[in-house]
Amino acid sequence: MGYIDDGYLRGSLGGLVHRKVNNKNIVQTKSSSRTKQSRWTVAASVDFGKASKAGSLIRRTFKGLHMGFHDSNMHNRLITHLKRVMRTNGQYLGQKTIHLGKLDRLVDFQFNEKCHMHDFLYFDPTWNMQTDHQLQIQFPSFNTKNDLFRPPYTHSIRFKIGVGIYNFDTHTLFNIVEKHLDLDLIKGPIVQDKYQFLIDCKASQAQSAIVAMSIEYYGTIADRFILLNHKELHPTTIIGAFAI
Repeated sequence: MGYIDDGYLRGSLGGLVHRKVNNKNIVQTKSSSRTKQSRWTVAASVDFGKASKAGSLIRRTFKGLHMGFHDSNMHNRLITHLKRVMRTNGQYLGQKTIHLGKLDRLVDFQFNEKCHMHDFLYFDPTWNMQTDHQLQIQFPSFNTKNDLFRPPYTHSIRFKIGVGIYNFDTHTLFNIVEKHLDLDLIKGPIVQDKYQFLIDCKASQAQSAIVAMSIEYYGTIADRFILLNHKELHPTTIIGAFAI
């Protein structure tokens, strides 16, 4: 709104601002409160949206492994890892895809920053994708006293493996397969033999597979098994990620 003050026009009218400066009437255009985004900024936001949606899908996929015992910044950290994956695929900004990037940049992502898997497991499982899309995951022979962390009052341990089969372009999870290996630390053998999981990863229009692993610790009360895990004790990590 404009108004006359002592012979001078003040205020705003339309896209103009009127003010008095040294007995002169000064007219200026209004500055826009909205900043127009460049096409590069728009393209970067498109890629960020892809990473964010993929991160949400991965978090939901492995809920049975992380069980909600993740740190508060987990989703943002996962988006950062996914953006690193996307930067390697050579597409233009705004057209980058996850499955054409280096998916192995997701390996060693910890769902809980406070519980790095290497502090709880002192050997590394290996995996191999066979020509018929059968995923082979192998545990080497290991010693249950020397090769893994055993919290107090732990009676048994469960290694849980989860494999998610995705098409990130369509935000589709085709399948989630969970396997587990149980160890009885009281009555079981101290030296465990090699163990192998075999998981079918065939799915029409699937592009990517992600393999995650968690460790669950169990105690006993009155002959009942009690889960000992909590936010300070729940190692969960991605151990494999690849195109299929």
